[in-house]
Amino acid sequence: MNIKIGKPYLKTDKDDSNVRLCTDIFQDNKQIKTLWYEVEKDYVQYLCDEITDAFVVAILPWCMMHAKFVKTLRITSESLISEKLKHQLTMYLIPTLKKSISYYGNVKICIPGKDIIFSSAFAVGTGISGGVDSSYSIARTLSGGVISD
Repeated sequence: MNIKIGKPYLKTDKDDSNVRLCTDIFQDNKQIKTLWYEVEKDYVQYLCDEITDAFVVAILPWCMMHAKFVKTLRITSESLISEKLKHQLTMYLIPTLKKSISYYGNVKICIPGKDIIFSSAFAVGTGISGGVDSSYSIARTLSGGVISD
């Protein structure tokens, strides 16, 4: 089975208040879905339509579930993937998930990787689980690297 991620594109909603980062997903050359992330228009400068990282991460669990039932599941794309993400997924996350979750199969990411420096408003986005590790990391960063008891 081949899953192809189309080139990411931006789309504004009807009332011009929100913007979506979209891509079309194809299974064996037939379009099956359009995936998107939506933000308020003020944040459009932080969306990246140059690479496909966000969409690879979004479809990976679905692909791994379906990979259990086919000989080979390949993910391709019309865009690049960041080299660091591709390395982490192929060397660590995919093998670990496949070993740990009985209904996950192996997925091959067949997308060229590239070391990319982003020019997205010189900003960084992050998520937080709220767990001890992420809370400690934020506290350490905000304190300049020094945590006192």
